[in-house]
Amino acid sequence: DHAALAAATRPRRAGPRRGRRPRTVRAAFRSVFPAADLTDDATFSGLGGDSLSYVRMTVGLQAALGYLPAGWDRTPLGELERLPRRRAWWTGAETGVLLRAVAIVLVVGSHAELFDVKGGAHLLLGLTGWAFARFVLGGDGEPSRAVLRALVRVAVPTMLWISWRAHREDDVDLVNALLLNQYLDPEAWGYWYVETLVQILLVLALLLAVPAVRRLERAHPFAFACGVLGLGLAGRLFPEPGNPFSDRLMSAHLVLWLFALGWMAARASGPGARLATAGLVLLLVPGFFESALRGGVVMAGLLLLVLVPRLPVPRWAVRPAGALAGASLAIYLTHYAVLPGLLPLVPTSVAVLACLAVGVLAQAVLSAAAAGVAELRVRRPGAPAAVVTRP
Repeated sequence: DHAALAAATRPRRAGPRRGRRPRTVRAAFRSVFPAADLTDDATFSGLGGDSLSYVRMTVGLQAALGYLPAGWDRTPLGELERLPRRRAWWTGAETGVLLRAVAIVLVVGSHAELFDVKGGAHLLLGLTGWAFARFVLGGDGEPSRAVLRALVRVAVPTMLWISWRAHREDDVDLVNALLLNQYLDPEAWGYWYVETLVQILLVLALLLAVPAVRRLERAHPFAFACGVLGLGLAGRLFPEPGNPFSDRLMSAHLVLWLFALGWMAARASGPGARLATAGLVLLLVPGFFESALRGGVVMAGLLLLVLVPRLPVPRWAVRPAGALAGASLAIYLTHYAVLPGLLPLVPTSVAVLACLAVGVLAQAVLSAAAAGVAELRVRRPGAPAAVVTRP
């Protein structure tokens, strides 16, 4: 069988083909870290995995193994490759991934008035706090630099996108790209989630740049998160009447506590800490929002995040949920440009689906471009070793 012999001896590609789902653990790692030196002792956290890439990694691992191993983010690649494969109709997906997908659908659907269920963006803020603590602070490098990298990955695409829209649309100004609308132009609150997140990350980067603060966070991670929550609760005492950001509960100092609750959920390692965090969710969320439904969405999502690490879902649902979760930032940014043109032409449900599809496609293009740039840097003659070992 000459065809079979030729196929068996043909050199294998180093990474997965574009657009193909990773079928091995190593291919899943390569799809997230295209320029990394994937030794057997490499881990997701050690390679610099963050709150934006963890979704793609969870989907890739579940495609390769059929399930998501406990502690996968700190398990060496070699150990993950030796784990047995499972093929079942149902699998356990990380609650944070599923909630992120649900939250962005709520954001787009409520903005399109397909339904009147708000709270998705505030839930996203809590989920971002959870991912921040687990992946940005959980890495092996210096925390302040990791926070700055996360900030750049959020702020730069947002600023470029808003700048481009400012040249084409009348409802966006170039000054909005500075992400300081809370102070410069409070009426422009459309991108409030990203603006607030960037401001929070900037403050945390400055705070963690202090060596004593870094040592304190390393030594007492849960207590430190509680301290951030206390700081956020103090911010709720200054509502700034007349400022649309504050009136709509979007100012950074008013919603920092939601970010901190997600942070606490990631740091709650024991039953007592998890129950304490859940109790704080039940105590603090009700009454903050004027709408009981909005508060209920945020409270239910945070309780699931704290108490239920994984949720059972059909295997076929993991990939689409992961695509939505991984593209949540791109969907959030692009749906404002897609909705106005589609709503007069097609049913609202179709417009919402189109917004989700455009965001997923935009994220896929950005990921492919980033992977291509990383590969070019590795292949460049004389490239420093640091470029090869860390993307």
